[in-house]
Formats: sequence, structure tokens, C-alpha cells
Amino acid sequence: MAVPIFTPGEPDPLFSAAVKEVCRFDRASSSLLQRRLQIGYARAARLIDDLEMAGVLGPSDETSRARVVLIKSASEFLEKVEKGLKLKYKEESVNTETYPNYKIPKITLIKKSKENPWKKSIYEAVNHPTFEKAGDLSFPLGFTEKGEMVIKKLIEIQHLVIGGNAMSQKEIMLDTILTSLLLKATPLNLKLILADRRMYLNYYDNLPHLLTPVINNPDYTISALEWILSEQDRRIKMFAQAQKRDFAGYSEIFPHKLPRVLVVISYIEDVIFYSPVQVEDLLTRILQFAPTTGIHVIFTTNLLSTSAVSSNIQSEIPSKLFFRYVSYTDAGPQKVKEVESLAKGETIFVSEDGPQKLDAIYTSEENVKAVVKAATTVNS
Repeated sequence: MAVPIFTPGEPDPLFSAAVKEVCRFDRASSSLLQRRLQIGYARAARLIDDLEMAGVLGPSDETSRARVVLIKSASEFLEKVEKGLKLKYKEESVNTETYPNYKIPKITLIKKSKENPWKKSIYEAVNHPTFEKAGDLSFPLGFTEKGEMVIKKLIEIQHLVIGGNAMSQKEIMLDTILTSLLLKATPLNLKLILADRRMYLNYYDNLPHLLTPVINNPDYTISALEWILSEQDRRIKMFAQAQKRDFAGYSEIFPHKLPRVLVVISYIEDVIFYSPVQVEDLLTRILQFAPTTGIHVIFTTNLLSTSAVSSNIQSEIPSKLFFRYVSYTDAGPQKVKEVESLAKGETIFVSEDGPQKLDAIYTSEENVKAVVKAATTVNS
């Protein structure tokens, strides 16, 4: 059963009763809550919105049909809520003065690693002129043979999958991406949801950018994806009301009102294996519309064959970063044969512009811990 990671900031006193009623009838509508809780339409409608934001209900299909109930047990849901498994972000509480001086001193903070098993390191990347010129929501992918650094913005990369066999150390690339983002992106501009059953990403716990503590349970990951889907739908409605088509247009008239959200899932196969049909449905729907709403997804996987990650999911991800595979067939439909001959720390970036071989960027545990500590305390 999916468990909640979000609860309304100031919930209606009848929120718990509403959860119990929709679970009892396995459907939800304003009229149902009006009858069962003996309240007016306006309050019932607000409760329906709260239940959707909390991940209890699916999004509206703009018809009069009852909402789908996403949870199976009201008592388990409410128990998890009591334990504080909630998103910390609340739109109404955004304060543009909260992080006025957020900028981590990268030159003094990032150190040269004593041991660097790859050719290039995060020290070289953050001190490269391209890094300073790039925007707050950008990160380096690697260096070309000519020594040029390739850096991409979240908005242009949309979503990214990082593939490679178990020994390729591909998860280090997540450290490079997250560390680079934390050096410049404030918690007002970027929010993170990090999911990792193998606990590699637990170093990032307690960041002010996090919407929820690092998730190590597939149940919680599925709940997070359900929330992302409802948040995506909520944003689309907000854009329509403001007569804007996407996140960029909305942000022009309401700066700082909404942050971009990056969802990082380490080893997506762990979650897919847990609930294949549900996860594929959620991911496919999220990936289709998320970039226009300021939501992005990055995940790693040992296998990119369609037996592990479906063609529906893969087709919605325009950017792929490959580390070494024993067989190029493990890289999926892309048929990138060069992945078989990649050395440690080498990668192939595949986008709409075609494949590009790069020297990936190594980030040590020492540098990860230093950046996380600085990001956590920079405005405290």
C-alpha cells in the first residue's frame, strides 16, 4: 500500500474523518462528503482538494464521476501521517527572503580528491569557466576529448536516465549532478525528492531542498510519484487560470511562487519490480507532461532493455547517459555498441543530437559531505 508523504499544512479538523469515509466507500466526491460529514459544498470541495494533495485521491478527470481512491487503509494512512511522513513544501509559505545569500563558496569548499579513479573530477568541473557561466539549474555531464566541458540545464535535458552495469560506478554521476545543483540552486528555486532503496543517497538527508526525507522504501516512492502526478495536474490548472501554457510563462508573472522539482530515483528497477503496472502507469504519465510543469526525473538502472524498463517509459526520456555494459543489448533499443568498450569513468551521452563520448566527472564522498553540510547551514 502506498503511504503518504504529504499532508496539508493546516488540515481541516474533518480531514481524518474524510479519509475514513472515502476508504469505506472506495470512492470520493463532494456530495459523498456532504452527506456523510453533514457539511456544506464549499467545505466538502476543499476537503476533496486536500485529499488529492495528500495522495489519497487521484486527480479529477473533469467529469462528474467519483474520484479514484489511491490508498487501501485509512488507519495505516493516518498512522503514517502522525509519524510525520509529510512534504515540507507548502506554496503559501514560500518566502523570497528565506535564503537571500544562498551561495556555497565552491572554490574553498571543493577539494582535490586524494584518489581519483576517473580522469576528471568535480574539482576541475566547478572551477571550469563554463560552470560559473551556466545557470543555477544546470550540471556538468563530462569532458570531451578536446577538454571542453559539456554542461546541461534541467529545462533542456527534461529527464535523464543513467545506465550501466553493477560495476560501472554510475551512481557517482548522481553525486556529481546533485552536488553541482546544490552549489548554486537555492531551496526557493529547486526542490528535491530522492528515492534510493539501497541507501546510497542518504548522505543528502536534512537538506533544505528536500520535500521529504530520503526515501528508502518502494511504498513511499510510489506515494511520492502519486503526489508528483497530482502536483503536476494542479500546476497545469494554475497555468490555465493564469492564461499561461507552461512553467516558464507562469514564472514570468509569478516569480518564486513555484520551484522546479527534481525527482531522483536510484535503481528504478527496484521500484518497478515492486509494483510494475502501477509504477509504469505513474512514470509514463509524469514523464509526458512534467517538463512543462517544472518537474524533472532522473533515475539510474542496471539494465535498459525493455524487459527491465518498458519502451513506454524509455520513449518519454530524451536524454540517456551510458556507462559500461558487458553487452550493448543491455543498453536497450538504442543499440550503442560502444558501451562494451568503455573504460571506468567513461560515458556516452545520447540525446536528440546523437551519441557523444565523454569523460565523466568523479565526486568523492568527502566533497559530497562538505557540500551537503554547507547547503544545510548556509542560511542558519
